[in-house]
Amino acid sequence: MIYFKRNIIYILSPQCFLCIISFMARAFCSPSCGPCRRCVNGNWVSGCGSGWTCCGSGSNRGCNCHTENPCLACIDDECVVCEDNPCKFCCDGQECCDQTNCEICKDSGCERAVPTNMRETYSEDRGGGVLHFEYAWDSTTGDLNDLGNCFEGEKVDYPGGGDTYYWPSPPWNCSSPNPTTATNPATWGGSQDNHYPGNLTRPYQIASFTSTQVYQYHCGPTCCMGDVSDRSNWETLLSIGPIMRFVIDEDGVWRYSIIKSGEYAEILPLP
Repeated sequence: MIYFKRNIIYILSPQCFLCIISFMARAFCSPSCGPCRRCVNGNWVSGCGSGWTCCGSGSNRGCNCHTENPCLACIDDECVVCEDNPCKFCCDGQECCDQTNCEICKDSGCERAVPTNMRETYSEDRGGGVLHFEYAWDSTTGDLNDLGNCFEGEKVDYPGGGDTYYWPSPPWNCSSPNPTTATNPATWGGSQDNHYPGNLTRPYQIASFTSTQVYQYHCGPTCCMGDVSDRSNWETLLSIGPIMRFVIDEDGVWRYSIIKSGEYAEILPLP
């Protein structure tokens, strides 16, 4: 931009333009705009104006990445096409989506698409000591079909640190992977979960144990949440807490019980 004042010509970059606050006072911003600032009403303010991105490092840092092409991005201090970053992609030529934020291209714009709002919808004692639950969840975009890169799953941790948990014996004769996990496509929008009494055998003996359950989600690609096989990369969707199982003797009558989320199932008497 060229500005004339008292026969002196000031040449300013488009990013560091002249602001006139008052013609009489001839107030204007200094040509030295500094890193990533713009002139507003005669004053320098932080941030780049519309159409510009702050990019660069050191003395080269400034509002120097123009977004006439909206799929430009500042990557490693350089203004480049967003596809040059393996975790970014151009959405319909309108916006540069960031997969590290689990964004998808929807209606020519970038939206974060992950499961949300998981809740219990139904539970019952199904008989035989089986405690049944049903759950549902939503998508942050409002459309479950947008969760095609995502999974919902459960994780149950048992006492101890071994890879296998052996239920107290007697009265049980069974074991479980520790942790126990299961996975469903997030596009389903719902899942069922049955909790079984295990293999109970005579002679019965008073015993109990508590496991801890959480429902989680994971979304791809790797840029979003890392390796899907690494359960530490999964995020909590609904924390359940303890699942308690008991075998007790009530005046010579043996009872099996399970309690989860305030719901209850039993076998009385045990055969």
